[in-house]
Amino acid sequence: MREIQFAKLESVGNDFVLIAADQVEGLPKQEVAKFVCQRRFGIGADGFIVIGAEEWGLDMAFYNPDGTSDFCGNGLRCASFFAHEKRWIGEEFGVLQRGMLVPVSIKDGDVISTMPRATYIPSLVPVCSHKPFIEQEVFGVKGSAISTGSTHFVVMVDELPESPWFEEVSAKLERNPIFPERTSVIWTKAVDDRNLKIRIWERGVGETLGCGTGATAAAVEWSRVSGVVGDITVSSFGGDLLMQVESIDESVLVSAKPNLRFEGTIAVPTGY
Repeated sequence: MREIQFAKLESVGNDFVLIAADQVEGLPKQEVAKFVCQRRFGIGADGFIVIGAEEWGLDMAFYNPDGTSDFCGNGLRCASFFAHEKRWIGEEFGVLQRGMLVPVSIKDGDVISTMPRATYIPSLVPVCSHKPFIEQEVFGVKGSAISTGSTHFVVMVDELPESPWFEEVSAKLERNPIFPERTSVIWTKAVDDRNLKIRIWERGVGETLGCGTGATAAAVEWSRVSGVVGDITVSSFGGDLLMQVESIDESVLVSAKPNLRFEGTIAVPTGY
């Protein structure tokens, strides 16, 4: 076993275990992620973040509780908040995650990130289709496949689905073969032109209270459907994210207030 230091952070109900890269040097991060994200036997989290401070900002890797690598918007903002609080970085910097450099600024506790440009291009989502998979049916559910750094199937609905139908259908959609890397499912209700409510099924996790890339995908899809641009608030069960969508072809600014919940140490296995 190895004793490692960690921090537990949260943004709109999306919770993460964060560890500095030197703490897990030489360990298989996918296996560490599975261990620490367990709700009963580990620390418990929606995801595992590993960061290293560089002159230009942060180098970040994110893992789902099942050990799969992914891009995470709320995790990115939590990591940025933590590193700024520890004075590892200043108020404006970049975060490198899965080959994408995301500009970030921090002011009065608000973390503002310029998220990767959304895309409907099938090979980039990815989705098995010869043309953009927009308003197409899967299991009788009509939605659009879009990537905002991570794969999402955005479903516009009049009312958010209830359990257990939500879990049963979302799980089937996540693993449908049309999504070769699986997909998160973002059920989206337009309250009015500038306010959306979402219920989230994240690939590799299940239901979560918040999802930054999913909320971004919902805002972009709503802008495509409605023509609305500018400020859009996306509300999940965990809280609100403020989006600035100027065009579906441009980067989206996302603003949130992450929270540091606690810090500690945990013994993780080394004999993988």
